[in-house]
Amino acid sequence: LSVNFIDTTAVDDEAMKLLEPLAPQLVWLKLGNTSVTDSGLTTIGKMPALIKLGLEHTLVSDKGIEKLKSLSGLQYLNLTGTNVTAQGVLQLKHLAALQSIYLYQTNVTAADWPLLKQSFPKTVIDTGGYHLPILEGDTTRVTQKK
Repeated sequence: LSVNFIDTTAVDDEAMKLLEPLAPQLVWLKLGNTSVTDSGLTTIGKMPALIKLGLEHTLVSDKGIEKLKSLSGLQYLNLTGTNVTAQGVLQLKHLAALQSIYLYQTNVTAADWPLLKQSFPKTVIDTGGYHLPILEGDTTRVTQKK
């Protein structure tokens, strides 16, 4: 099962408890831009089949990340725009299935990247904030007829 709260921001920690009966079958959970906090991650930590978890722009921090250590099948984790630090992310380094972590706009600093890369050698850690060069073909020149 996949649960996506894309059309509402009214999801909070109490609403997370309503997902408990689905826990054994839930493989994808998108909670981006909701009011979920560290307390809500207690429920998520009880979802053994979870593969993809989107927590972008929620109120989670390092304290809540600790509750995700039981998600051995987790492959994708989006923490963009949260209050996590490198120390919080490092709590998940034993999750061998983890393939992608998104950490743009978090409290992870540039000095933390080498340690994260070393701790997650097979995981793509996306830092966001891309700066792409403008190519000649990217602009359009408008000329007037004379």
